[in-house]
Amino acid sequence: MLSGKDIPKAIQERERLVRAHAISRIFTRHLATDSARFDMMRMIFSHYILTSIHLPIDSHPSNAARMTSSLPWFRKGTDPGTIITFDKPLSSRWEILEKLNEYDDQATVEQNRAYGFHSFASAKFLCCDPQRRATEAFMRVYIQVPHRTTEMDDADTRGQQAMSWTPEELTSLLDLTEKGSNITPKLLGYKIGTQDRLGLVPGGFIIWFVWEIVPGLRLGDRDGAHPFWGLKNYERDQVRASFLNALAKLKEHGWYPGMPRARSLVWHRDTQTCYFIGRFSETMEGPPRRLAEPAQHVATFELALPDVPVRWRDWDKDTSRWKW
Repeated sequence: MLSGKDIPKAIQERERLVRAHAISRIFTRHLATDSARFDMMRMIFSHYILTSIHLPIDSHPSNAARMTSSLPWFRKGTDPGTIITFDKPLSSRWEILEKLNEYDDQATVEQNRAYGFHSFASAKFLCCDPQRRATEAFMRVYIQVPHRTTEMDDADTRGQQAMSWTPEELTSLLDLTEKGSNITPKLLGYKIGTQDRLGLVPGGFIIWFVWEIVPGLRLGDRDGAHPFWGLKNYERDQVRASFLNALAKLKEHGWYPGMPRARSLVWHRDTQTCYFIGRFSETMEGPPRRLAEPAQHVATFELALPDVPVRWRDWDKDTSRWKW
């Protein structure tokens, strides 16, 4: 374990946040058998992590501001107008229109050795089908980068860090698409490659994938569920009913939203469909020891507001004073 005297304050802070992320993953694995505690603990730790680390939050054309970054990892090969060819599941081509955000997750050599942390950068782009430009989609790129302070090492030395890796974001989209999910974005294409001799980490991973933009109104943002609460009463009831059906389907597919808040939901009024967007985490197999009440799910995703903070295990199931 690294001591405070051996590493800068910035690295200490990063380790603290990564440990919090690891704790969140533990709760995801071990509390999935208790649905009520699972939802609450996931909400607490996901909120802590995403408000402490500037992770990219997937934008949606309906209401999300687009983000750019001055990080150096994506200076080549991702300019607007660049066409990327994907080979799975079928061959397809997508043209980059603009970068929406970029995120750096660069670990130190010590963190890699002690905890197995990867060093990578990711960027999200808006793209389109060059043959049918009205068909737009999102594209994400993950690329392995050198560990912190090794950026100037020679190519052979940097190449010793090369590894293969598949991000859970791609794994979840691929699995849900193969299972025919109609309440999550479809994976439209992907390719997994390695960097060449001139790459940041020769032989290291570089992963590209594209997924559809689901239609509708995104029901929340960083500031809460204001778009949802702007709907009329009868439509909010429609959203809740569709949401509960969709959540049951998602769990049947073996996944759960990584951020159980309104901003992970998109409401399509015309088809009465509630979509889940963003990242997903795997659920545990087997029946839960205690099923959560529908009202608990609804409140967790900010689609109902309890009059006072609720401790679910002591909850009397009275929702008469909640805001609906």
